[in-house]
Amino acid sequence: MIYDEFRAMNSDILLAAEGEPATVAEGFRATRSYIADCENRFTRFNEQSELSQLNRTSGGWFIASPEMFDVVQTARRLMDLTCGLFDPAILVALQAVGYDRSMDDIRAMGALPERRLDNRSPWPMAGFNAVEFKPSISAIHL
Repeated sequence: MIYDEFRAMNSDILLAAEGEPATVAEGFRATRSYIADCENRFTRFNEQSELSQLNRTSGGWFIASPEMFDVVQTARRLMDLTCGLFDPAILVALQAVGYDRSMDDIRAMGALPERRLDNRSPWPMAGFNAVEFKPSISAIHL
C-alpha cells in the first residue's frame, strides 16, 4: 500500500492505493490537483474563486460552472428537505463571530477575539429559499 498525506480544505487528507508506483503516483497527482481545483473554486476566502464571484452577483444572474450549479442546487434541495434546518445562507453570522478567514489561519492566531452577541436581534437572513435557477444555461440568482 502506498500513502500520500496532505492538508486541503481545512482537513487532513490521506490517500491510499496499491499498484505500480508510477501509476499510483500519477493517481495521487491527479487527485491532489482535483482537490486543489475544488478548494480554489469553492472557497470564500479567495476573491477570485467562483463562489466569491457568485456571492458578488447577489441580486443578479450568475452563469455558473456545472459543478457550482450542482452544488448550489443540492444545497437548496437539502434546505427544502430539512425545512430550513440546513441553511447555507449563514455568511453574515459566520463573519459576525469572527470566521472571516480559514480555520487554519484562525488556529495560527491562537483564538478568536471575544465577541459579544446581541441575542435580541436575529441574524439578518439572506433568504436562500429565494434562490432561482435557470438549468438550461446553468444560471443562479441569489
